Amino acid sequence: PQFTNTDRFYPDFYKELQSDVLFVGVNAFYRKAWKYLYEEGLPITIYGPGYPDGISKGEYLDNRILRKYYSSAKIVLNDTRDGMKDYGVISNRIYDASASGSLVISDYMKEIEDIYGDSVPMWKSKEELIELVKYYLDPKNENERLEKANRAREITLKNFTADIFANKLNEIIIKVKNDKK
Repeated sequence: PQFTNTDRFYPDFYKELQSDVLFVGVNAFYRKAWKYLYEEGLPITIYGPGYPDGISKGEYLDNRILRKYYSSAKIVLNDTRDGMKDYGVISNRIYDASASGSLVISDYMKEIEDIYGDSVPMWKSKEELIELVKYYLDPKNENERLEKANRAREITLKNFTADIFANKLNEIIIKVKNDKK
């Protein structure tokens, strides 16, 4: 699996970057989530290239400051390329945004569900996505949104950081060396 760099991704809220729903990524044929929210008139802030004029607030966000945008969003929207889904590869956006303290709403992947349970709400249809976004933006459900975001962050920090990955890789190297002896 991929992982996050906790030196780069951590809660770092900026009032001036505040958004209800944030999506950062290139507009491609498989990206449906942003369109569903946009067509429904739901608040979505987009950064990335290839969007129709006036939809994206910018074409690029530097990875060194991306945590500020993730941390300042109530919801970070994730969608997954088919090739990644085919091989069970979870988008780095899940790890980075959850490490930054935001609730991530994603398209459905069994691999995400297996790791995060219900702390990363997922959708399989346009209607489900719209329902989830409306639900978690409702002030009545803020505590639940924050609780899920905190739980997902704990899972990420416990299992999917660069340090953890480096330690696992080191263990593998030591085992391989010992097996050769």
